Amino acid sequence: LLCIVAIVAIRITRHFDIKGANKLTYLMICSSFLMISDAFAWWFRGNPSQTGFYIVRISNYAAFLFGFLIMPLAAEYISYIIRKRSGIEGLYWKYIEWGLAIIGFVLITVNTFRPFMYDFDPRNTYFRLQLGMIPGLIAFIGIIITLGVVIEYISYLNKFEKVALILFLVLPIAGVTVQIFIYGVSLAYLALVISSLLLFISYINNYTQYNIEKEKRLTEERLRLVTQQIQPHFIFN
Repeated sequence: LLCIVAIVAIRITRHFDIKGANKLTYLMICSSFLMISDAFAWWFRGNPSQTGFYIVRISNYAAFLFGFLIMPLAAEYISYIIRKRSGIEGLYWKYIEWGLAIIGFVLITVNTFRPFMYDFDPRNTYFRLQLGMIPGLIAFIGIIITLGVVIEYISYLNKFEKVALILFLVLPIAGVTVQIFIYGVSLAYLALVISSLLLFISYINNYTQYNIEKEKRLTEERLRLVTQQIQPHFIFN
C-alpha cells in the first residue's frame, strides 16, 4: 500500500524532475510487485491444492525476478542523481548491475525446470537446496558494488540524500546476509522495499526544497518589480 501511495505521489509531482520521477516510479512499481509476489508465496505455502501448487511456484519465481530487477533499477536512479549533482558522465556501473540481474534471471529460470537452488516438498512448501545461497550472493555483490559507487561520489549529494542512499544500501546488506543463512525469512525482500521507500522520501524532500526555492525566487521577483514601479513614481514626484 505504501509503495502504491508513493507511486501516485511521484506521478503527481513528476513535473519537478520528469526523468528522475520516471526512474523512481519504475523502482517503486518493481518493489510493489516484489511484495505482492512474496505475500502470495507465503499465503499459499503448504496449500496442497492444484491452485496452491501453481500460485506458490509462480509467486516464488516472480519474487526472485523482481528482487533481482530492483538492483539495476536502483542503480539507474542513483546514477541519475549522482550525474545530476556532479555533472560527471560515464557512470557505467549500472550495466554491471543489469548483468548480475540477467544472470539471476537465467539461474532462476533454469531452476524452474531443473531445481538446484530451491524446490518444493510434497506439502507444497519451499525449501533450499545445496546451491540455494546463490541468489543471495548475487544480490549481495550487486549491493556492495553500488555502495562503493555511492561512497566514491557521496560528496556531491546533499545531507538527506547521503543518509537515504547509505540506508538504502546498508539495510539490504543486512537483510541479504540473514537471508543467506536463514532461508524462509523474507527480511531481504522487506529490506529492499523499505530502502526503496527511503529513496522516495529523499525524492519528496528534494521536491519540497525545490518548491521553497521556487517560492523564494518568485518573492524576490515580485519585490524587484514593485521596486521598479516605485522608483519612477518618486523620480516623477
